[in-house]
Amino acid sequence: MARTKRIRTPGEPAAPVDFRTLLSHRLLVLSNTLGKGAVRHYARQYGVPLAEWRLLTALATVTPASVNSLAAYLGTDKGWISRVAASLVQKGFAITIPDSTDARRFEIALTASGRELYARIEPAAIERHRKLVAVLNEQELRTLDGLLDRLQQQAERLADNDATD
Repeated sequence: MARTKRIRTPGEPAAPVDFRTLLSHRLLVLSNTLGKGAVRHYARQYGVPLAEWRLLTALATVTPASVNSLAAYLGTDKGWISRVAASLVQKGFAITIPDSTDARRFEIALTASGRELYARIEPAAIERHRKLVAVLNEQELRTLDGLLDRLQQQAERLADNDATD
C-alpha cells in the first residue's frame, strides 16, 4: 500500500532535515575523508601533520605572508594560522619576519628546509589529486571547477551578509 504525503497544518513543526543531504555537509565529509588519508600519508611518509602541510602549501605560493593574508587565502581563522606557523617555525621550516613599521605585526616565510620539504612532498600531493579526480573526465572537471568557483563566490556573499545581520 502506497503511503500518501500528509499535509502539514499551520504551526506544525516541519519534518527534520536529513543534514547528510546538504551540500555543506557533503563537502565537509569529503574534506574530512581526504584529510584522514592525507594525515596518514603525510605523517607516515614525511613526518608532517596535515595542518602543517596545508600551511606549507600556502607559504610555497604566497611567501612571505602575514597571518591575516594567509587566513584569507586559506579561508580559515588567524588563530589556526598562528598555531601552525609557530609549529613550522619551531621545526625550522618557516621563519617570522618582523614588520619594520609595526612591532606587533610580522610575516611568515619558508626557510630553505621548508622549501625542500615542500619539494619532497609536492609530487605525492599531486599524485593523490590525480587519483582523486581520475573518476571524472575533462568536461566534468571543467564543469566542477566552474561550479566550485560559483559556490565559493556565493558562500563569500553569504558570509558577508551574515556578518552584517
